[in-house]
Amino acid sequence: MKHLVHKKHHPHLKKRAIIELVGLFGLITFLIFQRDILQVSFETIIEVEALWFLLLIACWWLILPLTALSYRLITPKPRRLKLIKTMLAHLAGAGPGRVIPGGIGGLSINSMHLKKTGLSIEQAIGVVLTNNIIGIAVNFALVFAAVFMRPETRDIIFSNVSSSQLVVALIAVSGLIVLVQWLMHARSTRREVQKTSREWRMLLFRLIRKPANLLGVVLLAFLITGLHALMLDFSAFALLVDLSYADALIAFSFGMAIGGILPTPGGIGGVEAGITAALLVLGYDAAAAASIAVLFRVATYWQPLIPGTLSYLYLREKKLL
Repeated sequence: MKHLVHKKHHPHLKKRAIIELVGLFGLITFLIFQRDILQVSFETIIEVEALWFLLLIACWWLILPLTALSYRLITPKPRRLKLIKTMLAHLAGAGPGRVIPGGIGGLSINSMHLKKTGLSIEQAIGVVLTNNIIGIAVNFALVFAAVFMRPETRDIIFSNVSSSQLVVALIAVSGLIVLVQWLMHARSTRREVQKTSREWRMLLFRLIRKPANLLGVVLLAFLITGLHALMLDFSAFALLVDLSYADALIAFSFGMAIGGILPTPGGIGGVEAGITAALLVLGYDAAAAASIAVLFRVATYWQPLIPGTLSYLYLREKKLL
């Protein structure tokens, strides 16, 4: 009997080991190809104010338990969701998960962990999607509030956004809609996508019927987005640049949107370009804008890579991924 069980699981374990080795090789290769960016990041760190830089680094670690708590409020089986383990899963998504473009890697790792806690894979994906969608909605709400409170910012953006940029954004959104529609109607994926969609709607209705949980998730999303914008502010202060919080919020949101659209691991290059472009549009110096974006990404992208990899290996050892 033991022999049969071993034969049944051996191919699966072998495939996963191969995928992990390929992923590790990809991560190392990626770091080698990004050595110029790493050098620029290191040179930027040397020139910063130490106190602001430490606050910048600390903010990222403060966001981890907030995200884990949000997952716990959304999940239909909260008692099975341990905050520390969920934090480690999110950290793992910020490590090896960065290799997969567009945030899909982080989504996959968090979903796998939630599945190990007893959720179905459809419920697990639903929890992560719900958290992300609420986060995006809150992000847009804060940006609109920032623009409303500062009409001059709106005028600067509208006067500097070109028609070609609007066309690119429209193409990206249209492409995403087409992809979703194809997945929902293609024979090979239709059943799985429809099942996941059904579970997600049930999860969302369950959350709506618990106003306290829904309010908690929304408040956490406000806090997480606010902390990210504060990190961009800290990046500016570390470089002795006076960056208003409203401008930081707009630049962060624009950078995340560009990073999510571009098919690069963890949005590398896209997020930096988006933040830099937004700061330039808002009237900041080109060199300062680029340095602020690089320093922000040191804290949010490069810092978690090694701890994230260690977290991934630990969770795999404990069979929590």
